[in-house]
Amino acid sequence: MDQAYLTECAFDGMNLKHMDMSSSLLCSSSFTDSNIVNADFYKADLSYTNFTDADAQGTRFAKADLSEAVFTNTNLTNAMLISSSLYLTDFRNVNMNYADVSSASFKGTLLLGANLTGLRGIEEAFIKSINIGTPEQPNILVGEEAIKWLQDNSLSKE
Repeated sequence: MDQAYLTECAFDGMNLKHMDMSSSLLCSSSFTDSNIVNADFYKADLSYTNFTDADAQGTRFAKADLSEAVFTNTNLTNAMLISSSLYLTDFRNVNMNYADVSSASFKGTLLLGANLTGLRGIEEAFIKSINIGTPEQPNILVGEEAIKWLQDNSLSKE
């Protein structure tokens, strides 16, 4: 399914493990409660896409547009978010253990309740702002304050 043009499609509850969807246009689609373990979304347009409750362990989102995508309660352990756009992306209550955010762009990114243990690439990420509150009651951290919060929350909690 690489280079597919499938906007506003529902992939809810599907098993798409190891699926190649690289360079696809999938904006405004839904992958709610789907298995996308080790799937490949390299350079995909996933803006406004819903990944709520999905299992996305090891999935490659490198160079993907994830603007305003929703990952609430998603397992992103070891996911690759390298050079991705995380503008207003919703990562509330996600598991991002050992995910790689090298060169990713953060702006207004929602992180309330996210497990960031072992998060990699913070030093190379472009972090303008993060929201550690809710959309209704935002708690915006900017620049160095946002970087420090991410670094502190990526430390192992042993």
